[in-house]
Amino acid sequence: MSHLVQHLRFAVRSLRQQPGLALAALLTLALGIGVNSAIFSVVDAVLLTPPPFRDPGRLVIVWASNEHLAKRLGIENKIPVTNTNLTDLQQGSKSFEREGLVSANRLTLTGQGDPEQLGAVYKQLNAPFGEFGLDTLEASTVALTGDDTTYSTIEAQIATLTTQRDALAAQIRSALNGAAFRREPLDETRAAAWIQQAQSLIDKAVALASQ
Repeated sequence: MSHLVQHLRFAVRSLRQQPGLALAALLTLALGIGVNSAIFSVVDAVLLTPPPFRDPGRLVIVWASNEHLAKRLGIENKIPVTNTNLTDLQQGSKSFEREGLVSANRLTLTGQGDPEQLGAVYKQLNAPFGEFGLDTLEASTVALTGDDTTYSTIEAQIATLTTQRDALAAQIRSALNGAAFRREPLDETRAAAWIQQAQSLIDKAVALASQ
């Protein structure tokens, strides 16, 4: 024990004489502990902690396929199923014990504009599986069940909404990038107008999907 105390005292005196080395050692220890903690957190969440479901090995994800819509949106042909798809699956499938539908969160797009709220609007408007994308998917599915005239009419309306969405999303994306990377102030009046325009486009997509 006495030898250990002597070694500790010698180490402390050495570090006092070389503060730069002491600082480097402390930073190295802190970095190593932080990295190890982060890695363990990921491993624990992904590999060690089981999913909050009974029999997770039996879970499967069912995707819908719509090559035309996927090509237009520029995404992989792996699209969330709609309520209609789920009903058909529940009525006709004998392979699954139980089916369920996971949908995107629907946010209330009201109030003054700020980067966080505008970012949420941008996700709902521009993300492939945001509210706008899911509603246009539903509308496109409805179009496929109608005659040629109905299909052409709905697809033309979807194309118009998508063009308007792309233009609005580009403006919002530019403003968000300016606020995040160039510290440009976000104009609240313009942000509020963008939010109203986004909500209007989403409402039109909802109405189109409900036809």
